Amino acid sequence: MHNSDVFPEIVREKNISFRELEYLTNICFESNDYLNNFPQVFNQENKENLFLYKINGQAVAFCSIHPIHFQLPNRMLNSYCIGSVCTHPNFRKKGFAKKILMEVEAKAKENLADFLFLFSDYKSLYTNLNYVPAGKTYLAQVNSRISTSIYLNKLRKFKTEYNKALQTIEERKLDFLSINNLVEIDEKKKYNIWQFIVRNAPKSESILSYLEFTDIIKIRKMQLYLLSYDQTICAIAFINKGDDFQNVIHSIYFNNFSYALALLQEVIVKNTEEELIFFPGSHSSEFFSLFDFQSIPSLFLKSLDEKKIATQKLQELCEKNDIFIGSLQGT
Repeated sequence: MHNSDVFPEIVREKNISFRELEYLTNICFESNDYLNNFPQVFNQENKENLFLYKINGQAVAFCSIHPIHFQLPNRMLNSYCIGSVCTHPNFRKKGFAKKILMEVEAKAKENLADFLFLFSDYKSLYTNLNYVPAGKTYLAQVNSRISTSIYLNKLRKFKTEYNKALQTIEERKLDFLSINNLVEIDEKKKYNIWQFIVRNAPKSESILSYLEFTDIIKIRKMQLYLLSYDQTICAIAFINKGDDFQNVIHSIYFNNFSYALALLQEVIVKNTEEELIFFPGSHSSEFFSLFDFQSIPSLFLKSLDEKKIATQKLQELCEKNDIFIGSLQGT
């Protein structure tokens, strides 16, 4: 038996102290304020989905699960996103993470979830538990100081398409707004922004509830760029997202591609001193010709009932973007 298969006596802590959890996650992820990166996960209402384990009274290992739902043409898919898998540096290589993931799986089955997924680089911990890679994430440099011929050609094409877009819009009716403290947005505007996201998200994208949205916008360091045309929202995008998404333009939604280009140009101009990364999410195919995208594996997943929906089928849905986790929700 391998060392990683031996499970010492660890006990799940039911009465979680967020101070204790903050201490553990800050050490594991080398952060100063890790919990505030995921306010939709780390809250009192979600405590039953937080798996904190102790040995001799000391917090040593943790992971969370967060419900994510997808509406397919003929059915609803229910899943859990696994996040923040970690073990205290002094207690690694003892099988704690494997034990927690096995208990998380049991909990997800009990709650009748169809599958589990997580965002991660390749790790034998996950593949040994039958998680498989699925889908791709596309990222492109913007405002890059590394000016390759491909980058410059794409930049010229973006400028050309942006100028074409302006010819279809009355510029005097455009109004750009950037918001740094999203928590202070009034309730009516929050609701209008959420409605705009829901109405303009691809049908394949995970379902975003209003309650979840109001939690997510508590994430520190996240900014919102909003474009209105004739006083009506027509495009939005976010930049930065806690510690993980620094200088990343993400979660772009629009009701007309011309407005998307106008908004992107504004974000780029406002951040000329930064080397930005553009993460188009479920809209990647619409921007392929305009940016030099690099692809990385998107996630790892496993079915919890192969007869109900096979892991291979889930992989196919991800490859075709028939299911896609919204970048606001990804933990």
